[in-house]
Order: sequence, then structure tokens, then C-alpha cells
Amino acid sequence: MPVEVLTREEIERIIEEKIKKLLTESAPASQAVDETKVEIAKLKAQIAEISGRISDLAAKPAAGAVPAPPIEDILRSELGGLAELLEIRSQPDQLTLRPRRYLGSQDFRSVSEVLRRHGGFWSSMNRVFIIRKAKR
Repeated sequence: MPVEVLTREEIERIIEEKIKKLLTESAPASQAVDETKVEIAKLKAQIAEISGRISDLAAKPAAGAVPAPPIEDILRSELGGLAELLEIRSQPDQLTLRPRRYLGSQDFRSVSEVLRRHGGFWSSMNRVFIIRKAKR
């Protein structure tokens, strides 16, 4: 079996050709990465601008805006007759709804669904429904 021996110059030439080939193939990829970085920077700037607008709107109420009704009133209207089965207590940081009597599975599920829409949950340890109030 014949063995081919390469000189140092031939090995260097082959390596240079391989490196040039790899660089020409990776140029479009690096350009795409640079373009992506520019797009990300633009999107970050737009997000910052939008969030600034939102915080400005949240900071100052619109003129003639009607304040939202208290959560207690909203719950009473959504619960309808089921509200009579619950003792509703408002505290500074939360609203609690304690069943006056056993609700049964259907009524319990109905109350639970309404409260979940408002971020509430059932506390089995305290045996009350709890809705945390947003800090202002």
C-alpha cells in the first residue's frame, strides 16, 4: 500500500483553503446574527416606549372616567342568589367570603368559578373563599 507524504507547505495550503471556505460559508450566518441583534434592539426600544405610555396612563386617570365599582358589588351581582349564602367581609388586604351553611357541590362549584375569575381561591384551612386586593 502506497503512503502519500505531504510537505509542510502543502499542509498549510490545505488548511488555508479550508479556513477560507469556512469563513465564506459562515459570513451570511454572522450577518443574519447581526441583523437579528439590531431587530432585538429595536423591539426592546418599542417595548420600553409602550410600557412608558401604559405607566403614564395608569398614573393619571382619564378625565371624566367612571371609577370601577367595588369588588364586593361585582361579586354580589355575579353570584346572584348565591351571595345570600355567603358572609362577605372586606379587609384592607383581602376580601373573604365564608359560607353561612353547607353549599353542596353544585353551589360550591358555582361560587368557586366566579371567584376564580377574580383571582380568588378556596382556603380549606380557614374554610373561606379569599380574594386578595391589589395594592395601590
